[in-house]
Amino acid sequence: MSDPLLPSKRSHPVVTVNRCVCHDVPFETIKEWADTRTQTTLEDIEIEWCCGSSCGMCRQYLLHMLATGETTIPMIMPTDEH
Repeated sequence: MSDPLLPSKRSHPVVTVNRCVCHDVPFETIKEWADTRTQTTLEDIEIEWCCGSSCGMCRQYLLHMLATGETTIPMIMPTDEH
């Protein structure tokens, strides 16, 4: 099974996500804030920035950002694999 966070080997450009679209908050801004704290959870981000609390599409990207420090993340695309 392929990793949905890794770009595919297709020849088309990789589409990336770098912000919470609902609240127009860049992940870089959230990361800078998180880096000033001892520990940051998704709940902390929801409280401080409201990100992840509206449509929820950015939640998986925020978790990835917290785990890796990456702020520009390849779009997670559904796969045909079952």
